[in-house]
Amino acid sequence: MKFSLSRGLLATVGALLLSALASLALAQTPAGEAGMGGGMAAGGEAGMGAGGQTRNPADQAVEYRQALFTVIGGNFTPIGAMLQGRAEFNGANALKGAERTAQLAAMVGDAFTDVSKTGAESKASADIWTNRAEFDKLAKDFTDHTATLVAVLKKDNKTASAEFKAAATAVAGDCKGCHDKFRTK
Repeated sequence: MKFSLSRGLLATVGALLLSALASLALAQTPAGEAGMGGGMAAGGEAGMGAGGQTRNPADQAVEYRQALFTVIGGNFTPIGAMLQGRAEFNGANALKGAERTAQLAAMVGDAFTDVSKTGAESKASADIWTNRAEFDKLAKDFTDHTATLVAVLKKDNKTASAEFKAAATAVAGDCKGCHDKFRTK
């Protein structure tokens, strides 16, 4: 069984991520400062949503974070399926997903900005900001473990080796550990 995102879904997720990135950049640039239009759109609005409604910078930051995790999930889920035997091992696809996950993992810590503490519909626990050192350590572990997974697959991506299984299990454990500690139910 082959797991992949359809081109349409991948394009939609990509567009959402790019939109969220642009929104976050606007939200975090102080008003009047040079750059991506300053912190406010023309007319003093923080950002416009569908139907011309003003968008809250906190909500924009949460949308960015959620889009980031959607793309991470889209790239790591097939690896998890291979790890669990729900999909046939495909080393080339595993390596591609691992490389993408590793690139995105480096963005995780930055996706939890102070402005995003109050964003609507966020499952992020307030403990992220009150226990930032522990959260940052978990984010760094995730980044390190995804890099290890890439290295393992670059060395040998012909079989689902014990080394692959250990590295992929560590990444999956990072996700679970952070969700258990810092995600509300």
